[in-house]
Amino acid sequence: MTLVDDLRRCADASGGPLARLDAGGDRFGPVAAILSGSGGYVSVRQRDHDGYTVPIWAGDELEAWGITPRLDDIVTTMRSWQAGHAVQALTEASPYLTTVDQQTAVDILWGLLSGNSDPHVSAIVTAGAAHPVLRAQRPWISHATLHLLHPGDPAGSTRRGLAFLPVDEARFTVLVYGGPTGPVQDAETAAATAAAAASAW
Repeated sequence: MTLVDDLRRCADASGGPLARLDAGGDRFGPVAAILSGSGGYVSVRQRDHDGYTVPIWAGDELEAWGITPRLDDIVTTMRSWQAGHAVQALTEASPYLTTVDQQTAVDILWGLLSGNSDPHVSAIVTAGAAHPVLRAQRPWISHATLHLLHPGDPAGSTRRGLAFLPVDEARFTVLVYGGPTGPVQDAETAAATAAAAASAW
């Protein structure tokens, strides 16, 4: 039995099925269950030791998140989200959830990425997460490439950002948005190059 099976069974027993519930992934890696809709999605990741991490997304923006060991909690959250409830109503119906501010969202995204990253980006994710200047930027995966965006810029209209273009799993070039592509570098050197650019934002 998968988590999706367990959630479906729990939902059926407590008031009706959840539409569009499946396993899959989001831009931060694989997820055990995801409930998609026109305005965003709810994703669920199994934690290493116990419980589940549950982020709530509006489009590509992280709005709320929480950790719970209970499938009933997740079903309540998904059912409320599926009904179109605002994030405040979600957190009231599911007290394990909290809304997130800009800095908290950045920290959570790094945590999601560090625990789930694709082999093509894992080396640069590790190097970036270890660098304070880069750790303050918003991580973003697109087409198996790690982008770092200024947290003050919306994901869909970024003015300040950069990308680590993978050459292989250990080497990258840094592309600062609006500038030329840099030389091929190992992950630590590429992170230092990126940090020098991001320090000017």
